[in-house]
Amino acid sequence: MKRPSQPGFQLPGDNFGINHFASPRQQAESDDPEQDEDRFLRAPFRLNGKQRQGRVARVKTWLLLSRSVRATRPCHQLSAIRRRPLSRAYCLLTIAFFTVLEVLSSAQAQTPPLLQIALTNARPQLIISGTTGYVHQLQWAASLTSGSNAWQVLTNLTATNTPFAWVDATVSGVAERYFRVVVLTNGQPINPDPVRLVWIPSGTFTLGSPESEPDRSSNEGPQTGVTLTKGFFMSKFLATQGDYLAITGSNPSRFTGDTNRPVEKVTWFNATNYCALLTQSEQAAGRLPSGWQYRLPTEAEWEYACRAGTTTMFSYGDDPNYTSLGAYSWFAANSGFTTHPVGQKLPNPWGLYDMHGNLAQWCLDWYRSTYPGGNLTDPTGPAGPAVSRVTRGASHSYSGSACRSAYRFPWVPAGSDSSIGFRVVLAASQ
Repeated sequence: MKRPSQPGFQLPGDNFGINHFASPRQQAESDDPEQDEDRFLRAPFRLNGKQRQGRVARVKTWLLLSRSVRATRPCHQLSAIRRRPLSRAYCLLTIAFFTVLEVLSSAQAQTPPLLQIALTNARPQLIISGTTGYVHQLQWAASLTSGSNAWQVLTNLTATNTPFAWVDATVSGVAERYFRVVVLTNGQPINPDPVRLVWIPSGTFTLGSPESEPDRSSNEGPQTGVTLTKGFFMSKFLATQGDYLAITGSNPSRFTGDTNRPVEKVTWFNATNYCALLTQSEQAAGRLPSGWQYRLPTEAEWEYACRAGTTTMFSYGDDPNYTSLGAYSWFAANSGFTTHPVGQKLPNPWGLYDMHGNLAQWCLDWYRSTYPGGNLTDPTGPAGPAVSRVTRGASHSYSGSACRSAYRFPWVPAGSDSSIGFRVVLAASQ
């Protein structure tokens, strides 16, 4: 990614142990806001915080402050970063940012990432210099007085190069916001293909949809609590015709003409065979972590990755009238009833493309018309054999209701269709 033309102002500082956070409002103020600003920008502060997982290895903290002043001249917001005149009135924006590295005893020690900040259209642009291949979780808090529980996840980003940037578009009208970045190293090997794969961390979510969700089907319940104890890599994209041709030597697709289109008209057996051949090829090339293999996702893994921490109809929010769906999905209303090259629509918060459209996708599980309810750990679906396997997601010919995160549909594993494709995961062998 190209370095931003106006990079964030990086302050000098040491690595601090976890101690206390000194509020800028406790500092002495002068009548000159720029003088105060300069003093605050040079002052390192320490943070009282506790990480949710693992232990905190090192923390770097700086405070950037443009305090509220009655402007007799234009107020400069974060002037040491980017001098941008604002209105003659009051302006207040306090942004603290720092980096945290989660380290477990089994993880490789990594250099803590650097987090810098710039303003893009009056919104914070977070610039991260991290470790290529690792997931960097951006978090925010409105206040640090509530301890670690105050932190909320903005997004997970896999570093395909470094530095890389991300703009927080949710801060409109917000007076204060604190940011931090966490490198998720819990059980994660180095990403063997960061251009194509994204790390999906372990976690807990609710499988299925609530009865109140518009256009819900009865096979989406009862809602079931699921805990996935192991993280895994998932392909950012549907398997393309080029991918399939390179591994199998054939292309069964109906909609050809561009090998970046997703492969379709593949049976469940074709998809699982592709995964086995891809594993053999990557093992022979020495590119796979020991004991890891490519396979189809389980249904629980697929929905967990699709939702990306959300509980709404779509990974981008609730959209009962499907007015925003076209920005994320190729479906009946905009596709022309054909597939399109992968990655053209917006991704979900975890960097996955075409989770809401283009093609439905095979999962490993046998299909059952209801979920079991209760709570499950690392589920792989009902015991087989059964008539059908699970497909998830929507295709170019499906309506908007089928694009919802919870939508599911059975298909016979020996059957193929121009509306069904697949994406792979890379995970530790069971």
